Amino acid sequence: MAVEWVGVEGGRFVAVEVGEDGRLVTIIVNGDLDDPALGSALRQAVIQAVAPGPLVVRIDLRQVGFMGGMGLSVLMMARRRLAAEGIRLVLVGPGQPVGRVLALTKVEGYFEIEHAV
Repeated sequence: MAVEWVGVEGGRFVAVEVGEDGRLVTIIVNGDLDDPALGSALRQAVIQAVAPGPLVVRIDLRQVGFMGGMGLSVLMMARRRLAAEGIRLVLVGPGQPVGRVLALTKVEGYFEIEHAV
């Protein structure tokens, strides 16, 4: 995979990797998903991810230490936008901070989740 786009600075980032055939896009999030800059970068990454016409977009949440309402809003936007394009969304490795928010808001069933090994 080649990194196509990276946003945010200061140790926090969102990176977009596009598979060689363009059918798989992975968005890697590193930082807290309550930071407006990181939330904005993730939103932009989802928009960028649609461009190559992938079949699957994976959002890697293994490095997310906290998620608030902003992060949940961005994930719900991603779900709606990608579903409208016929693109499968997979949340990868959501740890306790992300899982707790998904469970408390009763939306965990809206997402396909791939637990990290």
